[in-house]
Amino acid sequence: MIRLAVYVAIEAAVAAMLLLAAGTDLAHTLMAFLAAVAVTVFVVGQPEPRSPRWPRTEVSVKDGARDDVSNLSWTLLSKDDAVSPRAVRAVRATASTRLRLLGVDLDDPADAPAARRLLGDETYAFVESSLDKPTLPHLLRAIDRLTEIDPAGTAPPRST
Repeated sequence: MIRLAVYVAIEAAVAAMLLLAAGTDLAHTLMAFLAAVAVTVFVVGQPEPRSPRWPRTEVSVKDGARDDVSNLSWTLLSKDDAVSPRAVRAVRATASTRLRLLGVDLDDPADAPAARRLLGDETYAFVESSLDKPTLPHLLRAIDRLTEIDPAGTAPPRST
């Protein structure tokens, strides 16, 4: 409220200067002053919003839920039509989980030959990010290869 009073006082001083210096008549000076006060009351007199940002709701979702699929699909390809690093990381995490069920650690260099044998050369290169510019067909073949791996047993023989 103090801020509103300060603005109205400044407007009154400007109106007085307008009356004295510019030589306008009293009626026009009062109308200009009242219009300025009305605009000031409208703009300054409004209460500040309590939360000016859009509220963000925290939703607990399970891994692999619909939101994960939606987020992955929106970030699947980068601007140059290559598979985005985020999509490669998601496929790598899935491959790591799938191989861990078979007793193979994708992050362990000692298990690299077993991981390469189970995934195949192309999929292994994809999840290890050793491809220069992975494309959508690379991604699809990697996903197909991961679905072929039986987490309860061994992977089917790789047909190349």
